[in-house]
Amino acid sequence: MKSSFFKKIGKIILWTSLFGIVFLLSTFLTIFILIRGETYTVPDLRGKTEEEAIKILAKKELYLKKRREVFSIEYPEGTIVKQYPEPGEKIKKNHFVMVDISNGGEIVKVPNLIQKNLNAAKMELRQYSLDIKRISSIHYKFQAEDIIAQNPPAGAQTFKRSGVNVLISSGPRIPAYIMPDLIGKDINLVMNYFEKKGLKIENIREVEYEGIPSGTIVRQTPLSGYKIKRGNIIILDVVK
Repeated sequence: MKSSFFKKIGKIILWTSLFGIVFLLSTFLTIFILIRGETYTVPDLRGKTEEEAIKILAKKELYLKKRREVFSIEYPEGTIVKQYPEPGEKIKKNHFVMVDISNGGEIVKVPNLIQKNLNAAKMELRQYSLDIKRISSIHYKFQAEDIIAQNPPAGAQTFKRSGVNVLISSGPRIPAYIMPDLIGKDINLVMNYFEKKGLKIENIREVEYEGIPSGTIVRQTPLSGYKIKRGNIIILDVVK
């Protein structure tokens, strides 16, 4: 009886010990996995120097790795331009955040664009890795879309991938006139007046009108008081 009782006690102690060992191993393994799999939100390192970024990452048990140097006009030389993973993404501790470091902007000389057509200027600027940034226009003696002025000026140094502001011509200003009252006027005198102003009478229609001398204007289009410019159609009815 005593032997059987001690055997049962021994089995209970053995199984209790085994369960205890399994529980401890399971708990240790769970903690180990949680620690190994701990993640952090990647901070925004753009604009920071390498030294600043290393300190920021160290607080999250992360490391910095420089991938390459790139030209940038947005970020000063020696600061971070891009990062992988990007800000806000999750990363496990003891992993690397790779970064691109600004090497500053690559310098080029601005070409002379004055009196060049806008489209031709755009093509030329592409050869310098530049582009048109802003376009303004005014009436000027140059042909429409020819460049009057530029900023930066020709020969100035600027960064690649930056822009050039230009002022273009919208063509010479076309003078405008107020259509005079031509009714009762002689057609020959009127034609001389219009030719001096650079205006063209598009159509002269001869009509019969009793009691009015030949060559007298009796109807006009546009009517007097209307604004007219070169190229407007002017029609006059004249007595035969």
